[in-house]
Amino acid sequence: MNTEKLASDAVRYTQEMVKIESLSGEEHEISRWLKSVLDDAGVYAELNDRNVIGVKGTGEPRMLFNSHHDVVPPGEGWTRDPYSGIIENGVLHGRGSTDAKSSLGGMLSAFLHAEVTRGTLIFTGVYEEETYGKGVIQLAARLKDMFEGGIHGVIVGEPTENRVCIGQRGLLRIKLHSKGQQCHAARPWQGVNAMYAAARDILKIEKLDAESSVTNEVLGRTTFAATVVQGGTKPNVVPHIVTTTLDVRTIPEIGNEKTIEMIRREVESEVEVVSKRYMPVITDKSERIVTISEAVTKSEAMGFGGVSDLFFLRDYPCLVLGPGSGKQSHTVDEFITLDYIEAAAKNYAEIARRFLAG
Repeated sequence: MNTEKLASDAVRYTQEMVKIESLSGEEHEISRWLKSVLDDAGVYAELNDRNVIGVKGTGEPRMLFNSHHDVVPPGEGWTRDPYSGIIENGVLHGRGSTDAKSSLGGMLSAFLHAEVTRGTLIFTGVYEEETYGKGVIQLAARLKDMFEGGIHGVIVGEPTENRVCIGQRGLLRIKLHSKGQQCHAARPWQGVNAMYAAARDILKIEKLDAESSVTNEVLGRTTFAATVVQGGTKPNVVPHIVTTTLDVRTIPEIGNEKTIEMIRREVESEVEVVSKRYMPVITDKSERIVTISEAVTKSEAMGFGGVSDLFFLRDYPCLVLGPGSGKQSHTVDEFITLDYIEAAAKNYAEIARRFLAG
């Protein structure tokens, strides 16, 4: 394998994808572009809605490269065109350059350069990862139809600084509805200020976070954060209802349901569970995809900082691995250095070579 060509192609593919505006829900152009690249290479390729699937080889073992091709809106304050894909001084600029088109570009290059003489190598680019995971849910169903015997190793591409991540915490979205009685602010004794009730509960959430001591060796501890407060109508009116949104990240030792019950016991507000579908997930360290990836990247398995398609592909031995830092995700003037992309492509290619040979 020509590793220099592998690396340069990964950069080129990433740059071309950054130039394509592919907001969540609007991925038609980039999915067609990906399929055309696969078609031109003469490999099996299909469009499944806006998901793109490429397959090389037959039989076992089977390995999957997966990442997403949608991005969040660029927002205000960019100092350059967010879709220019310009490269300056070894840095690629643009929306999605880190999250996660560099992962996808590295995977695409590794997939196309792979000489698959044994087993099956699969490449997938999914849509709407940044919104609700619709693309990967659809993909998971399609993979079960295509590969009855299952998939034996999966790498999900997200920015991890090219370090192996074998798990992620669960995610709870919770709203606390603090209720009171509206009155004129000049006579506050005539009502009940919901803002104060909300404040008391926010401090209780802060205490829960500070006293969160149960830890997981890979994922760390459960965290609790109040992130949005909504309430009040006018400066001279005591509010009758205030809503506080919580972001809670859970670990297997406690789990989502027990964490919800913990919050219910602590607060005086009404608790609304908006979402609890993301449960904590950890892949066993002894899985071949993990041990091979650790050896290739020279990194020890750790937890992923956010949520990813790992959750939806948890039926298979799965990890998260990709170039760039999560600190660049969703930022103004997002960028990635080319050495990250080149290293990722080489990592992906070598992991696939070893995995399929074993």
